[in-house]
Amino acid sequence: MAGCEDALGSAENDGLQRQRCQLTTYGIDEQTLTGGKLPRCRYRALVDNVSLLKSRPRLGVAIKIMGWFQNIFGSTAKSTAAAEVANVDSPASTERRRVLNFLNLMASHGQKALVNSSQLGASWQAAFQRSELSEVLLRLQPNEVQALLDPGDFCTVTFNHDSHAHVFLTTVKASTLGDEGQVDVTLYVPDAVHTAGRRDLYRVPILQDLPMEAKITGPTGEVCAASPRDINTSGARLKLDAVNFDQFSIGDEIQITLELQETSVTQRADVRYADSSNHALGVHFLNTEDPIIQQNTRILVREAERCYLRRVNRLE
Repeated sequence: MAGCEDALGSAENDGLQRQRCQLTTYGIDEQTLTGGKLPRCRYRALVDNVSLLKSRPRLGVAIKIMGWFQNIFGSTAKSTAAAEVANVDSPASTERRRVLNFLNLMASHGQKALVNSSQLGASWQAAFQRSELSEVLLRLQPNEVQALLDPGDFCTVTFNHDSHAHVFLTTVKASTLGDEGQVDVTLYVPDAVHTAGRRDLYRVPILQDLPMEAKITGPTGEVCAASPRDINTSGARLKLDAVNFDQFSIGDEIQITLELQETSVTQRADVRYADSSNHALGVHFLNTEDPIIQQNTRILVREAERCYLRRVNRLE
């Protein structure tokens, strides 16, 4: 009110309230009037046109409807813009931009990598081809495994950058076979890329040239051999033959013995996952307070990781 008085003079105060009510009827924002945001010339023009709006009702209705649309869609646009700003500034969005920028850099350099499939128990040398908002394409070199990667399969991708090994875990979107036997695999963009060595974050693939052996004692005491495919300090993935695989079910409590040269560890575990197509079990090590078991498990994981990273380092 004070702003309008300053603009028009105290002599005009008597009719100001009536004019303001007429203007707000046609969609003119009350806050704009009372906040003194309209210059005197614009306010005068609006006041002068009140009589015109009265004499032409259709024009008045049209302007009123325009005011409603401005209020509705103006506020929606402001809300959308605010939501976009909040989303851009969120930690998850910041991390995703960092991952996308990192993968774009790897693709632009054709960075070499090592791709491991736990389902197939195989590894391929590969190179980044391109990276987009939701997917990244790598070209796998031919090896003894003549198979495509199925959509939904888990993959571990490891590569060197600035003299540090990096790793991420993701799933397969699609894979195709090229004319020269190479496999182009499209992976979903991961949530994060980690520096290798943080074993609590991913399972270390166990390569075939690492002589780690495993034995499983089932709930009824039967013993069978298994081939470890990946491992970390909390669990492992073990491949069995078809006959032995059928003896186990999800939820079974078993005993596992893992051996690598002079290091051996035996501990209890339960079956968390059963892959019938590949005859593989995903097991979770049960908690133990035995320091020897904990130490030997860490040794096995460390040796598996060293073997795997040596393969990655040879890609350079």
